[in-house]
Amino acid sequence: MWVEDDAVVVAEHERDQTFARAMLAGARSVRVVPLTRGTHHASANGWQVCLTQPDGDVLIGAPLPGWQDARDLAQRVCKASRLPMDETTQKLFSRVGRIQDGRL
Repeated sequence: MWVEDDAVVVAEHERDQTFARAMLAGARSVRVVPLTRGTHHASANGWQVCLTQPDGDVLIGAPLPGWQDARDLAQRVCKASRLPMDETTQKLFSRVGRIQDGRL
């Protein structure tokens, strides 16, 4: 993961094959969106990492099958781009592990 010319964030596949490029111009934060089929109870098609911008989100690569992979990619994008994590995404992942432990 790196940023080219302070303008484009580039994420690479584990085998060094580029799979995502996104323009940073106007980006305010990094967001992870659960993709669903009309229900908020389950992730049907995976998780999408994107950059939030005033005129809409810019997708970073294809949807990822698991939330852990999406969270990890989002954290790497934040680190490389120096953008903050979206507030809703922070709240989403702040509860990870607490539900399994019986705490909310």
